[in-house]
Amino acid sequence: MAIQKRRKKNANNTRGGIVKAKRHTRDIDQIHDDLKAPEKFSNMPVDEDLPGRGQHYCVSCAKYFITDIALVAHFKTAKHRRRLKQALDDPHTQESAEAADAGGWPSPTDIDKRSASLLKRRSPPRPTYATPNITYGGGDGCLRGRGWMTGERVEARPMPLPPDEMVVASTAAGGRERRSRSSRGSINPGPPGYSLVDELGRGGCATVYRGVCRASAASVALKRVDKTVAGLHLNLVSERQAAKVQADFGSAYREIAVLRALERGRGNGGPSRVCGLIEVLERKRALWMVLELCPGVPIGRAFTTLQGEFVGGKRIYCVRPTPLFHRVIADRGDFGRVFVQDVVRQILEGLLELADCGYIHGDIKPDNVMLDAASSHSAVKLIDLGSAVRPGREKALFEAAATLEYMPPEALNATKGTSADGWKVDTWALGAMILEWATMAPLWLSYPCRAYLEPSDGHGRRSSTRHREGGFVAYPQGGLFAVSGKDPCKIAQRQREVSDLPLLLDDTKQHGIPLGRWRHALSFLASLLALDPDDRLSARTAAVHPFLLETPEPCQV
Repeated sequence: MAIQKRRKKNANNTRGGIVKAKRHTRDIDQIHDDLKAPEKFSNMPVDEDLPGRGQHYCVSCAKYFITDIALVAHFKTAKHRRRLKQALDDPHTQESAEAADAGGWPSPTDIDKRSASLLKRRSPPRPTYATPNITYGGGDGCLRGRGWMTGERVEARPMPLPPDEMVVASTAAGGRERRSRSSRGSINPGPPGYSLVDELGRGGCATVYRGVCRASAASVALKRVDKTVAGLHLNLVSERQAAKVQADFGSAYREIAVLRALERGRGNGGPSRVCGLIEVLERKRALWMVLELCPGVPIGRAFTTLQGEFVGGKRIYCVRPTPLFHRVIADRGDFGRVFVQDVVRQILEGLLELADCGYIHGDIKPDNVMLDAASSHSAVKLIDLGSAVRPGREKALFEAAATLEYMPPEALNATKGTSADGWKVDTWALGAMILEWATMAPLWLSYPCRAYLEPSDGHGRRSSTRHREGGFVAYPQGGLFAVSGKDPCKIAQRQREVSDLPLLLDDTKQHGIPLGRWRHALSFLASLLALDPDDRLSARTAAVHPFLLETPEPCQV
């Protein structure tokens, strides 16, 4: 009786705010987004099939709401959030979805029963559905997906689980192995045959861990790509979330195919400048890539440190060189020039290694270049080939989520350009990295920053700037290519400033590597950052530039 009175009261208080009924199988995230735009609900007819019952349904709390305002207020309650967490993996959600697809709605009696069952359940069972399996390999070594990438949209439908606990697509020595429950680490259950040590990095598409092979005790890098959205039942995944999962898997497919092509085309010559693939393992909820563990750190962290500070009541990002980069800047005994030449030469070797297999890296940036400077001879490795493309498909870099600040103008403007040499996409990114080393301001930083000459002290404390007013270069707009909103057209407009490098890298702004004192250095950088692709150096022509071939000899200025 109380429920009927409440429904009648809600119906009487509605003044044109009733919207068309939403199926309760609609994902909750999409309902949240739609309710933020009230104009979507205007001029919508009332659903006559649900008189007095309400036009919105909350799956987790098993309640109907007649107005969007009431539903928004309900979403903000702690009770809804608690029940939502329990209901996401509830098996009744699948039953309700099947009933809704058939045209039926749950009765109030069923709703009360399910609501009571949610309150009593302490640990809801895990979902019994997973994404389809993926087969790897084949005659051409490429990846093939069964029923997963079926077009532009991922079909979120239940699929039967594989018969075993996990499926090993490419096994190591020792064959298939089942991971015991007692061996699961505190970080995340790793793939069979490997133990996780710690987390190395986390990106938008995957998470990389440091691991150890149990059979050989060798250190490896384990890259995990999730098959499903963490914490959500398969039927509650929105189209936006499903598209992201599909894009992540597309990036993983691309990286594995490129790494296997490199492995087939790699000879017995010198050391490889690209991170190698050991094997691929598949579990029912994640895809694991076992990669070579590259020593060192990303070159961006090896050269500079970035820290936010409050200066004059405003937040300023301060960039300071590391001790290694401070030695490069000082250039005592030609150490800086020799070091930069060696690093650039090894990066070009990695690009040529990819070019021999017919691929463009597509995402060259400081985070994707590993530098090991601990030994007497620095070693460079290229990582993260998820954005690699074939020449002529540079437009696919946007789909691969490449970093816009390191992309050339023709790719940002979505034009094909006048050059048929697609390899020059990577050489522009290499030139952008060298420009960042010369200014010490990250190209992607769209906030005010200051570039200092001296590194921070060894105890990690920031040094006072009260007595060092002239010891930094201020960048009020942030990096040279940074814009708010990541607009590709605006980034391309800022890239036009590189047409006059001597003016851009004058003595008042250059606090990084002294390109002006090195012979042929400015001409080398200008050739890499040529706005016209026809005037830009490719990886092969850049490798024989006089800057890299000439014996170090400081230029008198």
